[in-house]
Amino acid sequence: INIEKLNKPLHIVTEEFLKQNPEKSGKTVYLKFSKTKQQNDTILLILEAKIYSSSDDRISNLSSLQITFHKDGNAWKILDEPILLSA
Repeated sequence: INIEKLNKPLHIVTEEFLKQNPEKSGKTVYLKFSKTKQQNDTILLILEAKIYSSSDDRISNLSSLQITFHKDGNAWKILDEPILLSA
């Protein structure tokens, strides 16, 4: 995937792949997307910005965005205010 304004390719990989294929600079900035089911019709989506440092095999958190959605009929609606956390 390419994003024009980034001027760099975007790759979809696992954290294990990052550890096995570190950047030459030793640090890789990446986004991690996850979801958890809270109840039958409610999910929490989380987007995290992280840095992997190959020199000390460490992952550092930069920021995260958490949004809870509730299914209302055929649509998903934001249940609460989004939560933004930063390091």
